[in-house]
Amino acid sequence: MSGRTFDILALDIDGVLLDTAGRLSKPNADAVRAARVAGVMVLFATARPPMTAITLAEKLSLDRPTPRAAGADLWPAISINYNGAVVWSFTARRAIMHDALDPTIASSVIAAARSIDPSVLVSLEHLDRWYTDCAEADRRGRLIAGVEPHFVGPLPSIKHIAPSRLTLVTDPDQLTPVRRLLMDEYAAPGLIACRSTGDDRLEVQAPHVDKASALDRIAQSLGVERKRICAVGDGPNDAGLLRYAGLGLAVANAWGEARTAADQLLSADSDHNPVAEAIERFILPQ
Repeated sequence: MSGRTFDILALDIDGVLLDTAGRLSKPNADAVRAARVAGVMVLFATARPPMTAITLAEKLSLDRPTPRAAGADLWPAISINYNGAVVWSFTARRAIMHDALDPTIASSVIAAARSIDPSVLVSLEHLDRWYTDCAEADRRGRLIAGVEPHFVGPLPSIKHIAPSRLTLVTDPDQLTPVRRLLMDEYAAPGLIACRSTGDDRLEVQAPHVDKASALDRIAQSLGVERKRICAVGDGPNDAGLLRYAGLGLAVANAWGEARTAADQLLSADSDHNPVAEAIERFILPQ
């Protein structure tokens, strides 16, 4: 390979850039920095909100624009958050794109879920703010670990807020009928996008929210062709991203949906520096 083949590298965070214990390895960090030096725009494509991604971005200097390989132009310092509902500008410290769920539909979804299981825990996130009616610390931790909510109180009092993401958490045996109801009455008619992100939780977002569609909007705004985009992922929410990219790479221990969607499977799993492998093999000029 001669010259740089890719302009954009989109990375999932958990299980890709970070290992299964949530640690950033030196090989992965060094590889990201080397890609930036080579003029590649590296950005997160994650389910995380901006508030839990900023520290990692700062550690890797992804919160600052990247000089392009040719000319004086800069790649913007942005990230894809909430599975594509938000494109966040680190430099402006705000969302530059937000595809939010209609608040009336969000309220209806919460009522429907709790009609089946009144104990469902509800997390409503709007950009970088988190709202919940669950006051117990041990149960809050099941929603967004390590982060304190900005509001704890009756959800009807915030029913006007359009969620970037609505998360419903309950025991796995109770989640099945909740999921079935939401898929049949809300997802099937195109009112919501609904994803299982664990055996005890569902994520509900605006219809058509996807990492791939957010990345496509970014690429079009920058004039970057799909063939010059590489993406690395591991989960079902990465499948569309991996199909969209000119080169989609799945880590060795990726979920089946990601493995099927990827163009290639990396030899490294989440705990053995898959980002370093991807960058060294496919991104850096040889």
